[in-house]
Amino acid sequence: MRRLLIVVAALAVAGGAAVAVLGRDPSGPFPPAAELRFRGFAAWPVDTVEEAEAECATPEGWRLDARATALRFARQILRYPEPHAGDASGEQVHRARLLIGSDATRDLFLGSVLELARFGQCWYVTGGAPREGDVLATLGFVYRDGRPHLLLGHFPVLPEGFVGYGDWETEIEGGARQTVTWMPELEPGATGHAIYTRPDARGVSESVGVRTLGHVPPPPEGPPAEPLGVADVVDDPEVCRIDSSPSRSPERLIRYLYEWTFDDLLEQVDGYARYERRGFRHLGGDRWRLVVDDAVLIARIPEIAGRCYKLVSMRPAGTSPPLRRLWVGDEAVTFELDWREGDEATVAAGTASAGLGGTLERIDERVTFPRDAEPPPAGVPTYARVVLYERGHVVSAYYGLFGSD
Repeated sequence: MRRLLIVVAALAVAGGAAVAVLGRDPSGPFPPAAELRFRGFAAWPVDTVEEAEAECATPEGWRLDARATALRFARQILRYPEPHAGDASGEQVHRARLLIGSDATRDLFLGSVLELARFGQCWYVTGGAPREGDVLATLGFVYRDGRPHLLLGHFPVLPEGFVGYGDWETEIEGGARQTVTWMPELEPGATGHAIYTRPDARGVSESVGVRTLGHVPPPPEGPPAEPLGVADVVDDPEVCRIDSSPSRSPERLIRYLYEWTFDDLLEQVDGYARYERRGFRHLGGDRWRLVVDDAVLIARIPEIAGRCYKLVSMRPAGTSPPLRRLWVGDEAVTFELDWREGDEATVAAGTASAGLGGTLERIDERVTFPRDAEPPPAGVPTYARVVLYERGHVVSAYYGLFGSD
């Protein structure tokens, strides 16, 4: 983490007074063990509780103020010339969210948003994103010879930055679609960070992505999860809360699929995804036939407990699905894909619209995505979604619900 202080560029919060609410309480509580396990600690200037306790025993003055901490990050990591901060939103005793920018770059970009938290006496950067858009990359793990390797990916290409756990940190070289990085043996329970930047020719980053990382999950164990059928869920009203696709009619749900599910890696024309072919036809009952570019899919969309219409399954017609196997664990979800002719894929899993997953360039190994929240209660199904692309066109897709013990 310490290399970050001299190498990359951070979010800035401008001059001005310290956050007034800081005077209410001299210290902030440290996260509980469960939160550290799934969400991690902080991203900058350190990323573990142990480092925080050591380096903040006798802190420098800027560490005691949220705005000063954000400004320091902006100067050193983002290299904003003369950074400043707008009004804080959602500001609390131990939390702050600040819009940062620079007059010198006003005509180039709109600035970035930083999230900060106070643990003990000191403030830490815990999150960050551009004011408009998103630069956070896909993050997962690949296990080789029983050892975790860090997988980073992003569409269209990876930004620059740093990723690490505790004392270990490695530089992210921008420009590739995807990279798999060896990791050393980490301390048990180590937490980490990822910081992404997009520096211009002067080294000023037009945006930032900041993410805290929980514990590295173990490789999948035991048998894969079994998919559920319509009969397993049709009477369960809780299924209407899973994912963001429940709707008041099958037709509306299918339109949602075309507008949001299939289009992530497609060419955009005037802000809309460009499909070579798209259309749907009712086959009877809860069965629908969908055409998406080169993919022909059979979807099951029953009415659930009289409350919603829900996509329960979607598979390619006449061939095997792109999802070969899925492992659902307390700490992570692991995908094993059947790529066939595909060269890229979007994958997602979870119980709500903010599921885990990302964008993958073809990789024939299993990919494990860590949870950033505690697993759902027993009995709540997990959804899994895969869209497979070849040269920017949809060639296959899959959606399924999986049981949880």
